[in-house]
Amino acid sequence: MASKSELHAKLITDLKGQVMHVPDMQAMFPNWPSGGRNKYYKRLKARLDEITETVYPTEELRRGPAKHDFAFFTSMYATPPLPHQRCPPPALSLTLTPHLTTHLQDTADHGPTSLFPDADWDEFYTCGLFNFWLFHCDDAMDEEQGSVALGLAASCRYRRQVLEYTRHCLDLPGPTDPPAGVVSGLLWRLGLRGGGPAAAPPRPNLPNGVFEEFGRRVRVEAGEAFRWGLYKEIEDYICGCEAEQKERLAGEMAGDLESYLRVRRSTSGVRHYGYITQLGLGMRLPIRTLQSAQMQALWDEMNLIIIIQNDILSLRKELTGGCVHNAVAVMYNQGRRLDDVVRELMTRLEASRDRFDELADGVSEMAGGADKKELLRYIDGLRTSNTGTLEFCALMEVPAAK
Repeated sequence: MASKSELHAKLITDLKGQVMHVPDMQAMFPNWPSGGRNKYYKRLKARLDEITETVYPTEELRRGPAKHDFAFFTSMYATPPLPHQRCPPPALSLTLTPHLTTHLQDTADHGPTSLFPDADWDEFYTCGLFNFWLFHCDDAMDEEQGSVALGLAASCRYRRQVLEYTRHCLDLPGPTDPPAGVVSGLLWRLGLRGGGPAAAPPRPNLPNGVFEEFGRRVRVEAGEAFRWGLYKEIEDYICGCEAEQKERLAGEMAGDLESYLRVRRSTSGVRHYGYITQLGLGMRLPIRTLQSAQMQALWDEMNLIIIIQNDILSLRKELTGGCVHNAVAVMYNQGRRLDDVVRELMTRLEASRDRFDELADGVSEMAGGADKKELLRYIDGLRTSNTGTLEFCALMEVPAAK
């Protein structure tokens, strides 16, 4: 009987070389805002390039990170939309072979589109820092070279350090349970922590150090409730990555789409943007609005839309890496034809879009007057997170959500 790793390798072999016909997913969102251009794009790119040179001091280390334009990605959602303007990629025929390239519309000569051309520099830069951190934090868990991806103990230690470090940078209190021992417990309750303030946790690695500046800026702009909400999404993401890594190291694959999505909804790294979108828009919604059941359901649909889009467009990259945890592969592994898999995912994508729009109508009724106008602007910001991420993922051929 074949082992799990042998079955996984056979699945990759079966998929390589096949042609997957992908319709123009951007055309499925004709009424969702996209397009636009932020005037600070070049400035942000220059700044993030400087940060890249600092945290990756040698040319060899910079080779991978330098190819990802995080200022471009930030431009996809961190600015207000220009109506009736979009730059969609055409329908695709993806040949699932690492040596062939996807034929995509080249917009490099025109510059990246942006969602909020009027966003000020501070907001734009803060979002850029978060994107830089998220992608590079994720790389340490995903990429074999110079990472902790292959060792479960090392990666668990790394994730714990990331959570301690990000919580500290967001100026959030640590665990609430007092230490054992009468004297230690008394000092803890008095806030003395053993006679002095708790030491800052160590930085997990150089790229994670970017979160310090991000956290410092967020502490100025947002209250503790907002920062806790953002941290809880980071925590869910990090814990989800651990569950996914255990599956990967065991050579396991989910038996059906719903089982796969239970983990993927955490590892996508999308729900953070329920908070980050506010920073890009320069607004602060009441925390009760953000944490309402209606808003959380809206975020869930935003997450599902990006998961489907990303899994389709990143499948070839996963095949090249020799490790596939992907909705397309899960469904194909059930004996489905590749075109049938794509067709069903497109149906799910359209259904999620419709649920988002229906939920958005309900959420917009939670406020009135000027507050409602802000809420509508925020919902459009979430929409541009989807359309902009799709454009970035297609044009740059890197995962939008992990």
